[in-house]
Amino acid sequence: MVLDITKPKDYIDLATSLSKELAQSAVERDAKAGVPEEEINRLRESGLLPLIVPKQYGGIGATWIDALKIVRKLSKADGSIGQLYGNHLNLTALGHVSGTPSQKEKYYRETAKNNLFWANAINTRDTRLKINPEGENFRVNGVKSFGTGISVADFRVFSALEDGVELPFIFIIPKDREGLVSNQDWDNIGQRRTDSGSYTFNNVLVEKDEILGPANPPDSAFSTFLGIIAQLTKTNVYLGVTKGAFAAAREYLKLLLNRGLHQV
Repeated sequence: MVLDITKPKDYIDLATSLSKELAQSAVERDAKAGVPEEEINRLRESGLLPLIVPKQYGGIGATWIDALKIVRKLSKADGSIGQLYGNHLNLTALGHVSGTPSQKEKYYRETAKNNLFWANAINTRDTRLKINPEGENFRVNGVKSFGTGISVADFRVFSALEDGVELPFIFIIPKDREGLVSNQDWDNIGQRRTDSGSYTFNNVLVEKDEILGPANPPDSAFSTFLGIIAQLTKTNVYLGVTKGAFAAAREYLKLLLNRGLHQV
């Protein structure tokens, strides 16, 4: 059967199949840690990266209800990949919620056309990253932690502070931007394959149109959309991980019981 990726049943079936594949090597990959390049390549090959990009911009146009089902399925198989994919879905809508109309169209269209993967180190509690104007553009220097999936991302989202400005700048830079260095310092218990280490910026250029919006008033209901979706996404990651743990525990208990019966 040929799958039609634009139909909910088919892309959910595809995600189920991919989840079963990832589950086979999840423990081994988590123990190895490192960069999740092979996993993101499988997501890219699956066609699921433009899942929530609206159809008018070339995407699949899935609902968030179906998108979160897929996050849950992937998380049940591999918490790292569920986390990375959930973050990616949130970020693909960033230009829509927090950008200008031209940014919204640009990032939706480029994501769908080029099958791009998104990741971030927004983490506004870490204020070490500084941004300063340079003519019409900006330069960024310092360190930013929790760069989840940045190493394999095509679009990379960060936040940085300008001295004397209270609110952080949110900006998007491409993978090939010079001056960004991975510090390879992610040493975690669980979700080791998210590669969520820190990054050092050495005079990194940020062009003026890479600074987001705002397109919506800060106090509008729509401006809160990504915060709500981000929490729902994390909830589905945790739920998927929990379901995976229960399934593994059940299989282990069945194995023990079978061994006990054979010894009687």
